[in-house]
Amino acid sequence: MREIRFRIWHINDREAYEVVSINFELGIWYHDHIHGESQWASFDECVIEQFTGLQDKNSNDIYEGDIVDNGNTVVYSDRSTKRFANVGTVKHDVKNGCIVINNSNGYTNRLTEKTIKENKISVIGNIHEGIK
Repeated sequence: MREIRFRIWHINDREAYEVVSINFELGIWYHDHIHGESQWASFDECVIEQFTGLQDKNSNDIYEGDIVDNGNTVVYSDRSTKRFANVGTVKHDVKNGCIVINNSNGYTNRLTEKTIKENKISVIGNIHEGIK
């Protein structure tokens, strides 16, 4: 069973924070690791993103809204290689009950431990900050 966790993207601060608790009347209680303090944010001040339960090839947690590189490297018979970049955004596909990567050309790929391992998927940014 996967761990249910959330992070928020604080619109005014332009920072991501760990969610401590969600209260539908008060808002979101979050922790700022940089300043070592916790505080409330209203729902209109932030975007809530859920942890997928997966980690990339570098053991970084993958959340909704992350941008990942799931490019493949093809090795040809003459030992030359070519890397095919496939950058996409992580989303929950509610209709099919899975986590997917959507890329700009409309291709969708399920995000699983197997696809992470086979394609050496890594988080390279998020939809709020862009690619790092």
